[in-house]
Amino acid sequence: MVNIYFHHGNMIKGDPKIYEAIKLHCAEEEGRDPNLFVYGGRKIADAIYQISSIDSFIENHHGDQEIELCGKLGICEAILKAEAKSLMFVNPRKAEARMDFANLSPTWYGSLFQLLISNAQHGNLDKIFENVSFVVFNYDRCLEQFFYKSLINVFKISENEVAEIVKTIKIYHPYGTVGSLPWQGIQSPIPFGDQLEAVELLNLSSQIKTYSEQVKEKTIIAPVRHSMGQAEAVIFLGFGFHSQNMDILTPPIKTHGKKVFSTGFELSEENCIAIGNTMRGALKMEGRGTETHFRAGFKCSKLFEDYSFVFKGL
Repeated sequence: MVNIYFHHGNMIKGDPKIYEAIKLHCAEEEGRDPNLFVYGGRKIADAIYQISSIDSFIENHHGDQEIELCGKLGICEAILKAEAKSLMFVNPRKAEARMDFANLSPTWYGSLFQLLISNAQHGNLDKIFENVSFVVFNYDRCLEQFFYKSLINVFKISENEVAEIVKTIKIYHPYGTVGSLPWQGIQSPIPFGDQLEAVELLNLSSQIKTYSEQVKEKTIIAPVRHSMGQAEAVIFLGFGFHSQNMDILTPPIKTHGKKVFSTGFELSEENCIAIGNTMRGALKMEGRGTETHFRAGFKCSKLFEDYSFVFKGL
């Protein structure tokens, strides 16, 4: 069997399931040759060490259907496998399985959650996320899963009550996700870290969007830009500052008095200064009270640690 190649971390692997998904796609579109997609997958494998990400490569080859499908199938399979290996994965086959809150506590997820619930009580849980929005450029559902499981664990309320609260959170995924979670109540959900059959993988790949596709649709970009324009403070966590992503975040109007905080792990001071200037321009930051805090060498958890009292005052 011929395998399609995709990138996952630093490994290039052949995946028979992706090939099965491609055969199904070609069967739906009569006359399509699966070997053309095999060639598209090999193009990705050949270039993977010379590009910043598979997302960028797909965008570089916008309109190449073979590369786009192979790349999107690979992204879906890789993200679901990464979810299954994460600390947030709860094995549905084990009745007593729980999320690993002990090891999650020192991460930025734990710090963020502590910050959000610092003044929360059972009677006002619906207000926790009232003044915060999240723009997630990854395809995973870790943030949603963490909030859902954490609220249940801390406040001991029903899953249905928590689901209604979490569904109100303004979480934007400009490039799509690997499906909705079961508790979100959307048709054809994909459990966190699930293993899919080829036909499910093929259906899921249509939810992954390239930059060009998202700009054309504008359904997510408009509320993201509005949110960035209204925000008094913006926190960048593990962000790559790619030009197309900054374009998605650019508000429609000039902003005043905005405070921006950002990690710069493995970035030099010089690069942080350059990115900071780019960031101020992209976010149209002007006027008094504007602040930019860009910390070279900081991981996300370190940012929350060093700015804990600053963030509480926002």
